[in-house]
Amino acid sequence: MTNILQSYHNWIQWVHIIDSNVPWPTIGIVACTHGGETVWIHVIQKLEKSIRGKRHLIKGKIVFILANIEAYKKNIKLQKHSCLTRKDIINSRYIEENLNRCCDTLLLQHPHTYERKRANELTSVLNELDIVVDIHSTTQPSWSMTLHTKKSYEQFKNIFNTDEVYLNLIDTIKGKPLLTITENAGGIGIGIETWCQLDTSWYTTWLDNIYRILLSFNMISKDMIDEKNILLPKKANQQYMIIGSIMKNNTTFKPIKPFKNLEKVKKWSPIAHENDKMIYAEQDCLIIMPGMNKPWEEYCFLAKPLSSIN
Repeated sequence: MTNILQSYHNWIQWVHIIDSNVPWPTIGIVACTHGGETVWIHVIQKLEKSIRGKRHLIKGKIVFILANIEAYKKNIKLQKHSCLTRKDIINSRYIEENLNRCCDTLLLQHPHTYERKRANELTSVLNELDIVVDIHSTTQPSWSMTLHTKKSYEQFKNIFNTDEVYLNLIDTIKGKPLLTITENAGGIGIGIETWCQLDTSWYTTWLDNIYRILLSFNMISKDMIDEKNILLPKKANQQYMIIGSIMKNNTTFKPIKPFKNLEKVKKWSPIAHENDKMIYAEQDCLIIMPGMNKPWEEYCFLAKPLSSIN
């Protein structure tokens, strides 16, 4: 089994490829876009072991990418010196700026931060992918989620197996996430958020979803999915359309209360205040993924159940 922490593709660190030598498709698995989400190294090693190199890969390529090297190292260093807290995980998400908010084409033309330099470094790899799946975990209990772009929903809306499905969230993000690089090159990007990485069952949801997309392209055989690599029962998921977001533009931003994920708010309900101005919901909606991110990121997204949209 290859250790991805010692892997290179050409000169690019932490990229490992399994190639069947049969063309198409090329699927990228991106992990550690945020440094604190270190569980995915173990998941990648589990997946790589189950495929056993080229022997079980019928066609195409799988490209494993660990995205934010320095943030990962920062998190590991914190683990060595203390019992890792949720605050430590948040503080080691990135070095200078969120790698999942700095990949707009215009921003990457000005690579003055570590994260933009790393995104530029990975661009040649991401441009080669037909599909990229960016995997994440949370630090608190949550449902598993598929985050579809417009392109991915059209082709893969029935493939993945998560509790919730969000449409238009990736397209709404300001600054643009890492998978945008693949989409701009003609590929398809998908995000998967599994639940809290402190939950011992986190890896099963992720492996289940990756096996499903590999099976959908006949890249692996069903015989490979034995009693050790079983697919989970299909979930009856709830689907939501993202209709907007609430931005945190500076340090004066403060929500009026600690909102919960999927909490309902009525039209013109106050959500936060910033610079002595109140920010209101412009229509009935749900609060999605509220979190105290740094300025110039979304405090939360706003959504409606897909069934309620005509």
